Amino acid sequence: MRLTGSIISEVMRAANQWISILTSAVSDLSFSNETLKGVISLCGPQIIKGDLQIKLPNYHNQIKVGISENNPYHLEQAQHCHNYIGLASDLIERTPTPTSTTSVSNYLADILKLVKQAQSAFNVLSEAKSFPYRVCQPKHFSPPLPEDLVVEISIDRIHIVCNVFGLELHPIQRSDKYLPYKDKYALVVDECRVRTQSPILTDVETSLTKISDICSEFQLKLTQLSALID
Repeated sequence: MRLTGSIISEVMRAANQWISILTSAVSDLSFSNETLKGVISLCGPQIIKGDLQIKLPNYHNQIKVGISENNPYHLEQAQHCHNYIGLASDLIERTPTPTSTTSVSNYLADILKLVKQAQSAFNVLSEAKSFPYRVCQPKHFSPPLPEDLVVEISIDRIHIVCNVFGLELHPIQRSDKYLPYKDKYALVVDECRVRTQSPILTDVETSLTKISDICSEFQLKLTQLSALID
């Protein structure tokens, strides 16, 4: 059996779209609530520009910070997604056209596995990758964030999420409410969370779902064909 040219073309088109979206598209996003207002520019796996205004109820100062192209904020989840998409694209380009039912099924299964891994990269950031287990890097912001303020930006499916934590820091653990953070212990006295839908992430999710559906549908047809032959 020969994998039809139309299926390969669809897979290639979707793969090229993934790469284009995640490497060149730029999207400006805004979010706002009582404690956090901001605008960020997302390009590929990085936030290349941003302006944030933070006003927490119990935090001592209103803060205005920016993100610059000189030191962009790296979104690890987007990079993981990009890596899996790149592997899928390489597999599609390098693999000779399979001819048997088994080889076609295995080929589609390999592509589908990478697509699912790319999709899972956009799941909610794991606890191990979040505050307080991951230290906020003040260098991404201008001026640098004070030590007792954490800004954490991540991905949740098709949304960009911004978490802000105002901290009270002490050299010793004064109670169970204090969490180890850096070389001190931190009590969260304020926190806020905002999320906004990203057109780039929405387009990527749509493309990944499309190629997943193509592979799954064709796999089903192969299974049905094999059952008829048997």
